[in-house]
Amino acid sequence: MAYISLFKVDQDGQNLTLTVQPASGSVLTSLLLWTQSTYKDYSKAVDLTSLISGSGSQTITISSAQISESFLSGVYFIEVTDNSTPPSSCDTCSNVELGVATDFSRFSYCLANYLCEVDLNCANCDNNLSTALTMKMYIDGLRDSLQLGNFTTALSFWANLNRFCSGECTECGTTLSDAARKGLGFQTLGNELILY
Repeated sequence: MAYISLFKVDQDGQNLTLTVQPASGSVLTSLLLWTQSTYKDYSKAVDLTSLISGSGSQTITISSAQISESFLSGVYFIEVTDNSTPPSSCDTCSNVELGVATDFSRFSYCLANYLCEVDLNCANCDNNLSTALTMKMYIDGLRDSLQLGNFTTALSFWANLNRFCSGECTECGTTLSDAARKGLGFQTLGNELILY
């Protein structure tokens, strides 16, 4: 099975970085990418197999243009396949590995904007407070679902958040340092999905 050392959205929101290595004695054979709106629909997968070169560990940069986006502000799934043969004694083993990368800093900006618009003199008549509380629950649900590997539920939370913030700060992530972005997205590191 392939080993994903790193899969992340770069700070500038223009590239995805993938560092991957096939199983010992194997070569990478396929590289497919989905977004939050195309997840696991093989007819809509972006085939990036042509970016694989040679054998051994590889670092691959995937530009936003290669997946027809102007700025990377979504959930990205990368499926890496090598030609290794899983042991016959393991029914759940596969030569396919899935990596996930996302940056939801724009939702945090959007949430902050709603909170700034709350009228403290009239909290009961202010829809912004209700929206902000709902968004916070959706952000927590998104994080929890991703950590649990429940990607279908995570994508539902993403879609709901996107409704609140469809026109909000689509390039917010570019204004944050790496330290400021802590906790505002996920990346795959060492075949494990981590909050970063």
